[in-house]
Amino acid sequence: MIVPATYFKKVQAVLGEAEGVILRGLANDTVAFLPPLIMTKSEINEMLACTARALDMLTVQLRRESLTMV
Repeated sequence: MIVPATYFKKVQAVLGEAEGVILRGLANDTVAFLPPLIMTKSEINEMLACTARALDMLTVQLRRESLTMV
């Protein structure tokens, strides 16, 4: 099944929020982070780890539903 890119952006944002990260999908394969203004190195590492988990969950969901982006 082929779905519009807006679907992926919404799902990505929801999965990111579930992992504790605010993400915003932009054009193409670009993801914007909305971090606090001041962060420690360990907080940045945690943000990236949460993002990786969210993207992994998105990949699993897309494969399970056999979805393709337009």
